[in-house]
Amino acid sequence: MRINQTPIDQKRYFQRIISQINHHIQYMIRNGKVFHNS
Repeated sequence: MRINQTPIDQKRYFQRIISQINHHIQYMIRNGKVFHNS
C-alpha cells in the first residue's frame, strides 16, 4: 500500500475512505443508532 505516489493517487485514496465513512454514517442513521429523535 504505497500512499506517497502522486497527489492524484492520494486524492483517490482519501475520496475512497471518505465515501466509506459516509456510507457507514448513513447506514447507522438509517438504523437509528446515531439519532433517536426520529
